[in-house]
Amino acid sequence: MQGNRFDWRWQLQRHIESLRSQGVLFVPRQPSWLPAQQDSSNPVSRNNAEDPGRTAGRAASGTAEQLAGGSAPIPPAAASPGQTVGKVHSATQPLPASLAGRQSAEQIAQGGLFASETCTEASLTKEDRRHALATLAEEVSRCRRCEELYATRTQTVFGVGPLDPEICFVGEAPGADEDRMGEPFVGRAGQLLTRIIEAMGFKREEVYICNILKCRPPGNRTPTVEECRNCFPYFEQQFTLVRPKHLVALGNTAARALLQTTAGVTKLRGRMYEFRGIPLVCTYHPAALLRDPSGTMKRETWEDMKMLLRHMGRPIPNAKGDPKQQ
Repeated sequence: MQGNRFDWRWQLQRHIESLRSQGVLFVPRQPSWLPAQQDSSNPVSRNNAEDPGRTAGRAASGTAEQLAGGSAPIPPAAASPGQTVGKVHSATQPLPASLAGRQSAEQIAQGGLFASETCTEASLTKEDRRHALATLAEEVSRCRRCEELYATRTQTVFGVGPLDPEICFVGEAPGADEDRMGEPFVGRAGQLLTRIIEAMGFKREEVYICNILKCRPPGNRTPTVEECRNCFPYFEQQFTLVRPKHLVALGNTAARALLQTTAGVTKLRGRMYEFRGIPLVCTYHPAALLRDPSGTMKRETWEDMKMLLRHMGRPIPNAKGDPKQQ
């Protein structure tokens, strides 16, 4: 962000850097129950006064349900194209690493280090968000939370795609090809995913693709609960910065992590859910489709994608675009 003495965000950043140089690690937030003081000389106070929704969002950010991170299913009968039905979890986002200095993903997710209610993620430009994503990817590359994964990985696999995509596909973890190339879904399963994306009327480069885990588990085994817990804060900040309009959870690991449930994708598929106010569809992982000689799972996956397209208000491709035909 270019320095501008009249820009309150720039002033805030300078103030934060001054605090950091003095060894200050945490800045307390104003309690949600305490009325905001109106100071006409303070641009931050004026912004809060002019935007009541910001104060309301702050008051809602401390609820137990939100802190639990739950997600609510959307009743199929109540969902209509272009409309999201269900519980929306709104929260004031923490100051990203690009503006508050280098932080750990856990501190970012918990809103700890230099958390600010005035400089929110919503106020960032695209360039700010790209820089924050690059900083987060660098932090992920140094992660050693899961010693076994750190010891056996070739490199971390962060994610690819544009900001503000219509869809973000979230998988389980990198495989051997991904671990070697550093990009998610580039093996056989990735090729099938690309065909599904194209059958939906998109190009691969138009969607965002990532995994819950950023490291390959040895032998492509299923990630453990602890590994998912260790890596999920990275995904949360990634999700916050990318801002996808729709989510697709590919497989059990992604679906369980996003919905905080023990149910499998077989039971979860066929319905619309929400993750932090964003419509979410659960379906089979492309790797599972490759192991299904009957084609049943491919047909069900395509039904899930058509359900998502209807929800988005987009046309359904004809049978020639159906991946089960390819």
